[in-house]
Amino acid sequence: MPRRKILFINDSLWSGSGVFRSLQQVLNTLDYDKFDVTLYILPGAKTEREMLEALPKEVRVMIGEDGAHYYRAPDVALLHLLARFASLVKAKDSAETLNKKVRRRIREKKYRAPSKTCFRKSDFDVVVANTVPRCAPTAAYIRSNKKYAVFHSSKAEFFPDETAEALRRFDGLIAVSEGVRQVLADAYPAYR
Repeated sequence: MPRRKILFINDSLWSGSGVFRSLQQVLNTLDYDKFDVTLYILPGAKTEREMLEALPKEVRVMIGEDGAHYYRAPDVALLHLLARFASLVKAKDSAETLNKKVRRRIREKKYRAPSKTCFRKSDFDVVVANTVPRCAPTAAYIRSNKKYAVFHSSKAEFFPDETAEALRRFDGLIAVSEGVRQVLADAYPAYR
């Protein structure tokens, strides 16, 4: 029987993180005869060598590199040019609207980048966005049979609109405590 492929996406690996300790506990309990596990760390994340060494040796670790210049994409450059023009002709509302579109496009390209580079030819059985909101938009674009998002914080205001949008592509949410579960039930009633 082939091993099931699981991808965990995390935003950091540092010793002061309770998120890392909970991830480490999960990774230590998996049966690696049944699971092929990859851990992807988002670009620009704080990563400590000792934490990498503390992971099970069977876990394939990939650390994202943010070498793309998203603002150079033709669609983003055109929007930016239009925003500059609107600003020059004193169309403040139009310039502000166009600048918001520029920022949204850049974020979207950044979130999609791993699905087009690192995981372009990969299909996973399960993708787990281990920290929300940072990992959910990236996980949303990676091909898999099932997707889950892990919430470690109970601060509902911490979850921006793009997180709610990304979560529409997820099969379920995982709360690390009852308090977090209650906040999620209120913030995302469809997942109750």
